[in-house]
Amino acid sequence: MEQDCHNLDALHWFLGGLPLRAVGRGTAKVRKTFEILDNISLVYEWPNNMLVNFEANQLTPKGYSKIGEEYTGTKGTILVSRTRMTHYDGTAKPFDMPTKRDITMDHIEAFLGRIVNDNPENVVERSALSTCIAILGRTAAYTGREATWKGDIGIAV
Repeated sequence: MEQDCHNLDALHWFLGGLPLRAVGRGTAKVRKTFEILDNISLVYEWPNNMLVNFEANQLTPKGYSKIGEEYTGTKGTILVSRTRMTHYDGTAKPFDMPTKRDITMDHIEAFLGRIVNDNPENVVERSALSTCIAILGRTAAYTGREATWKGDIGIAV
């Protein structure tokens, strides 16, 4: 919940639905006075045996930043970040598409455009489900056990 949860939003958007379970671990190595983990590694399992690795940490040295998603399938790998998308398809040269600016600005403009044009977007359900994915992973990391859902949705056990 505390780290890189927007990456889980992107994962939820990309895969849709909810994972079946999560396993993971985390520790507090640097920020020992906080009540949160400062590094975490999770494996989520979606239906059809789709496995997703998620990792986040607050241990990297100043000046280094790697935030984004990597999607690997049978036809290649796509790396996505705030500044570019790169597609590796097995050919000699990957397709690289840099953005004109940090994508946060694009999202802000889209949000403001919806307000100006009276075209609201209801993202409550999508946001709640993304949060549930984060809670499932957090439960696994903090307990050190596999976390699954109790009932239809929402309570990680």
